[in-house]
Amino acid sequence: MTTIAYGHLAVRRDVLADAEGLELAVIYGSWAKRLHGQRGVFPRDIDLLAVGKLPARAFHDVGEVASSRPHLPVNPKQVSSGTWATGTDHC
Repeated sequence: MTTIAYGHLAVRRDVLADAEGLELAVIYGSWAKRLHGQRGVFPRDIDLLAVGKLPARAFHDVGEVASSRPHLPVNPKQVSSGTWATGTDHC
């Protein structure tokens, strides 16, 4: 798994590393915009894109556990490897 993170190490690498079926985790939205210099208010949540095939319970747990440490809600979204590769899903 590849990890790209910003801020709170944005969604705890340890939580993501143990997620069975997760191939890639990407932070997007307001956190990513701030990383690239776009001005704006402090983000109120973290948008997480999970690429791969996580069982439903594991995907839910990633969002729940990841939200606990930065004390910000994490909005996880899951896409398949094929969807990620073709770019057919828009976050």
